[in-house]
Amino acid sequence: MRILAGVVLALLFAAPANACTKLPAKSGTDVPISASNAGETKRTAVRVCGRTLATATLTGSGTRHKDGTRLGEASAAGHRVAWIEERHSNGLRTAIVTLADARRGVLRRFVVRRDRSRLRSQIHVLLTRRGDLAWTAGTAGKRGDVMVKQPGKPRKRLSRYSAYGLGLEDGRTLLWGDFSDLGFYDLRHKRCPSRSGYKAYRRDTGRVKITYKVYDLASIDGPFTVLRGCDTQTGHDRVLLVTPIAPDAGPPDETLYISGADRTWVVMYTESYTPYFTGPWDLTAVDVVSGRAVHGPVKPTDADPPGRGLAVTDQGVIAWRDDDVLYALVKGSVTELDRGGVLTDPHAQSDAVTWTHDGAPRSFRPRD
Repeated sequence: MRILAGVVLALLFAAPANACTKLPAKSGTDVPISASNAGETKRTAVRVCGRTLATATLTGSGTRHKDGTRLGEASAAGHRVAWIEERHSNGLRTAIVTLADARRGVLRRFVVRRDRSRLRSQIHVLLTRRGDLAWTAGTAGKRGDVMVKQPGKPRKRLSRYSAYGLGLEDGRTLLWGDFSDLGFYDLRHKRCPSRSGYKAYRRDTGRVKITYKVYDLASIDGPFTVLRGCDTQTGHDRVLLVTPIAPDAGPPDETLYISGADRTWVVMYTESYTPYFTGPWDLTAVDVVSGRAVHGPVKPTDADPPGRGLAVTDQGVIAWRDDDVLYALVKGSVTELDRGGVLTDPHAQSDAVTWTHDGAPRSFRPRD
């Protein structure tokens, strides 16, 4: 069965064109930063309808001789507004987050990152009506921070790389992205499958239900396909794969296939194409419950990728049958387990693969 995945345009990181932001606001409402330039002096301000909450002035051009403060982004939720700024002084760059009540003034103000650089940093912030506060700061394309602070919980680092924007999905999931990846973090749990915009992968995969969504974001190279696996027994889901390849889209370039699932393991592979033949394939399996993942090399043998008789052991050994040959991916290498005769499909029993050859039981357990 093939799925032609349509592109879902989700400009989650793009700022709206509103002149001012009305309060009370929904979670994650963007507050545009007003800016004006006079020579090498740039003035920025955070304003909501009827009130200016903060102003800043930065002097200097290019990457040298910067001095002062630049307001980078602001986010509103209810009557509260959070903004993030970068301050330059003698080559030291400091990122600061401020949380304010538009009626009562500043509630909190704290430093989130300090480093020695004259470069302009990526600084973004997002606020929810439940008091969740997320921010990112750092040099574009390099190490930085994506952090979140939830009421009653300590700060949590979500990534050590700078993000090009923060978004909020379904009012409960943080989304961030850079040039080549997307990150997700659930602020609150809701039983899966329940995410808007995700489509079901229409194949019986037993206990695990697979959904996918194609993201085409303004701030990152894309589009990206995100696969999620939902454990129907616990109601928790997990991102299985973030890839620029659409599922089952077919030639001419590269295709992502979902071989199937065994218990809570989902097995996928990508396959490339040329004008003359089908190219190499690359195998991945992810346990939806634990998050453990195993990966295989690019077509190390003449074996066809998994298509039937799929089994995955507790240790992540992937076994499958290709007509009269039984294969297994063991510690990153494809191994031939059996050949000839009448072979039954393999099954996983703890850390062992079991099957029958002409009715006789056989098994394989990898050595440590």
